[in-house]
Amino acid sequence: MQIIRKKRKNLSGKKAKYVLDSFAILAYLTEEEGADVVEDLLNRAESGGVNLYLNYVNLGEVYYITVKLDINQGQSSGRKIGKVGGDQKYNMMSRCYFCNGKVVEKKVKVDFRWGDELVVIEDVPAEVCQQCGEKYLSPEVYKEMENLAKTKENPVKHIAIDVIRFVKPARDKVKSL
Repeated sequence: MQIIRKKRKNLSGKKAKYVLDSFAILAYLTEEEGADVVEDLLNRAESGGVNLYLNYVNLGEVYYITVKLDINQGQSSGRKIGKVGGDQKYNMMSRCYFCNGKVVEKKVKVDFRWGDELVVIEDVPAEVCQQCGEKYLSPEVYKEMENLAKTKENPVKHIAIDVIRFVKPARDKVKSL
């Protein structure tokens, strides 16, 4: 399994860009195969040598899994989650990692899950690809969304949501379509 995707070789003198997925971060935190590669990238990013990106959905997945599995609680092995974060300024992307479309700053609406709860957060500052719609959030914005979802202070409105269970269609029904 490839845990890190590099956009392209860096021949122009610009910093190389990497997008980490949730498997890469989890491998790093639990010291599984590939953790050394992720650690090297984190160290290079910390020293300003490369730019690292993480989709907000993947960040949420990492956070949820680490809380659910209680990573770093009562363990002598494993890495501390705090090393993934940091006080570094978040750099805006100019191009989407996935489709190379132009990325612009926008305010968006995010359907944010906190445990079994769903909270809709409006006016979230994000970087959004104009071509495919991929959203990129800074770590600071994600942390604030987490705090808003936890506290649910001063909601501007309440909405009802229908929950529908997906039922796999029978094979003969699919063929007739």
